[in-house]
Amino acid sequence: MLKEVKFYHHQKLYEERGEMKAYLARMTINKCKDYLKSWAYRKITFQHNFFAKQKTVLQDTLIRQDEQTLLDEAILRLPIKQREAIVYFYLEEMTIKEIAELLEIPEGTVKSRLKKGKELLKVDLQHIEWEVLFHG
Repeated sequence: MLKEVKFYHHQKLYEERGEMKAYLARMTINKCKDYLKSWAYRKITFQHNFFAKQKTVLQDTLIRQDEQTLLDEAILRLPIKQREAIVYFYLEEMTIKEIAELLEIPEGTVKSRLKKGKELLKVDLQHIEWEVLFHG
């Protein structure tokens, strides 16, 4: 309808050189191109992209926080020996040697406690669909 209105207002400029349909089609195409180049369209596109990214970042943050809470709770449910090894190794970023010295136990014992702790966590958390944190 817009093209017909524009044509009606500018029909004095129209020179009969071909089909009216082709002229109206060309006028419509040009009007669409003008709109796509306009500030209004670019502003709407920018806002849409910007707010979509913000929403995604917020969702990702909330998912990570929720998953971290679930993981923290699962770690707290571990037996003390496995919990110590997991906390020192993954959260405190201590080496196996440092943990062994701190707890005054052999390095092999630290390794087996880590392995057992990870197995217990995996069993405890198997019902959850992890999206961000837990990969394996």
